[in-house]
Amino acid sequence: AEAGNVAGAVGHFESLDQHLDATPGQSHFGAVLHACAKANNGDIALKFLSEMRARYIPRDAVSYASCMTALRGSPLRDVTELARLMVRDRVQPNEHLVEAHLGAVLGTC
Repeated sequence: AEAGNVAGAVGHFESLDQHLDATPGQSHFGAVLHACAKANNGDIALKFLSEMRARYIPRDAVSYASCMTALRGSPLRDVTELARLMVRDRVQPNEHLVEAHLGAVLGTC
């Protein structure tokens, strides 16, 4: 995840998810979101954030900061929609999330 290997992170996640005795948690989703942020892959980041919501896994400022970072260069409507989800999830922004949000809006890191 640290190197931005989204395919590898997703592969490890799916392998874990397929084991009956293992359930991916917030940290597992976070690793994929972190890889997405490093690789600037907003599509996969949004997919995994949505999956977190579907599984009732808490989304926090770290999750949203990774997604915002992954959305750099994406259309403003995508960034705005993510911000709306963040408000709906009642996430308290921290300095990293604010910086990531501004970077996504401005299209920079």
